[in-house]
Amino acid sequence: MLVHFLLLLGVTVVEPSSTSLAQTNSEVIIQNLERPHLVLWSPNNNNVAVSEFTSGRFVIHVLDLNIRDFVKSFEVSEYEPAIAWSPDGQFLAYTETYETIKIVSIATGQIQTTFSALGATSMSWMPNANVLAVTATEGIDNRFVTTWDTQTGDWLSTYQDNFQGAVSTAWSPDATQLAAVNLDASLTLWETQNNDGFVMLSAGGFYNVPPDFHTNQAIAWSPDGSRIATIANDNAQASYVIYVWDVQNKELLTELIGHDNLVTAAVWSPDGAHIATSSYDSTIRIWDSATFEVVDEFTDHTDFVTSLSWKPDGMGIVSASYDGTIRYWQLES
Repeated sequence: MLVHFLLLLGVTVVEPSSTSLAQTNSEVIIQNLERPHLVLWSPNNNNVAVSEFTSGRFVIHVLDLNIRDFVKSFEVSEYEPAIAWSPDGQFLAYTETYETIKIVSIATGQIQTTFSALGATSMSWMPNANVLAVTATEGIDNRFVTTWDTQTGDWLSTYQDNFQGAVSTAWSPDATQLAAVNLDASLTLWETQNNDGFVMLSAGGFYNVPPDFHTNQAIAWSPDGSRIATIANDNAQASYVIYVWDVQNKELLTELIGHDNLVTAAVWSPDGAHIATSSYDSTIRIWDSATFEVVDEFTDHTDFVTSLSWKPDGMGIVSASYDGTIRYWQLES
């Protein structure tokens, strides 16, 4: 294992090892999609939300893994939609247009709530509560996080201060903190009971958003709430990094380096033991969250891997790619 010490940041960067994680071959569960973007597993293990760009618009599908087929579809706009599942998996929030958010019942297909949040780029549903956090924008330089009541559609609060603009947001597992990764790859943390007080952590990177690309998976909390993974892409420097932050000590813990093109998602396993990342280099990497070594690399996709999501029981991963497929990777215990 090669270890580099970044003296200016005090960060240990770990390159891939050859240790393998036990897994079976992947299975193509959906194919011939025009351009799949985002996959997001529901908390109840049953369904996966899939966004696809087709015929000049995005469509959100609900994929039932048991029958390997879409059971519902919702046509949205030409803008990449943000998506969030309710904690019980019974409702799906999505951006229908650049400024309209809808919440739909998966059982009935009926719209439950509609409200407006201009320029929403990502969403995160508060654990065990009817509150949705949304990153919104009013121009390039005015990005912030708002929270909304998912039952009434009422605005609740705005989280904003002097930073470079929130791109993606996520609640901590215990809902006591809200985090956002910003355009300059810095990380902002708010105590949810005091939205005037915040801590901004900087790693000196740059977050590059590809055109018409989702930012839902640019930030992820570890299941125990002690760490956060964020994405920092810089095409100009050919730098594609996943930062791992120590929440308690408010510092950058390490960098995960190894992808050769834009990193599109960083997701923790449900037990917190691994971090899965996807990339435009057509690969998925699995990192050990204790040693920060790569323990496996999945290479069955033949084009950009745009998204991945870990099954809530930890036994599988679903991924999307511009090769037109949704794949399922069964992991052995």
